[in-house]
Amino acid sequence: MHSKRLAGVALIAATWMGYSSMAQADVTVWSTNAAACVPMSASGLVVTAGAVTAGSGNTLTLYCGVTKHPGGFAYIEITYKGGGPLVVTGEALSTQQAQLVNPLFSGVATSQLIEMSRQTGVETVKCGVQSKGSVQIATERNICNNSNLDFEKNFYYLRINLRSGLLAGQDFTVYGSSLVSR
Repeated sequence: MHSKRLAGVALIAATWMGYSSMAQADVTVWSTNAAACVPMSASGLVVTAGAVTAGSGNTLTLYCGVTKHPGGFAYIEITYKGGGPLVVTGEALSTQQAQLVNPLFSGVATSQLIEMSRQTGVETVKCGVQSKGSVQIATERNICNNSNLDFEKNFYYLRINLRSGLLAGQDFTVYGSSLVSR
C-alpha cells in the first residue's frame, strides 16, 4: 500500500513538473520567411532559399501580410545575419563603433508590426525590433505589449527594412520574422 502511494505521489509530481515547464515555453504564433514577403523594389535584392539579402550599399523594404489572427503574443523577433564587426587596419570594431565611425559601413535590419485602419488608411507601428549585428545567424527579440489585433477595423502587416554596408562582406541577410507568445 505504501509503495502505491509513493508511486502515485511520484506520478503527480512528474506530471506537475512536466506541465510547469511546458507552460513556460515560448510558442511562435505567427512567422514568415523573408522571401515570402513583397519587396518594394527588386534593385539590390538577392533571394536564396527563403532568405533575402540586400547587396552592398542597398536598402530594401519588404512587406509581409498578416492575414489571420495569430493569437496572443508578447514578442516580435527577427532572424538575420550581418552588421557584424568591421575590420579596419587589422583591428575589429564592434557594430556600434562601426556605426558611429560611418553609418555606411555596417548594415541593420528592423521588423515592425503595422496596423492600418480600414477606414482611414492611417498606419500605426504596434511594435518593432532592430538587429544588433552578428557575423552568424542570430535572432533578436523585443517586447510587443499590445497583441490585441482587430481584423474587423484594421489591416496588419510586417514591414522589414534591411540596409547593407558599402564594403564587400557587409551584406545584410534577413531570414524571417515572428510573433511569439510567452
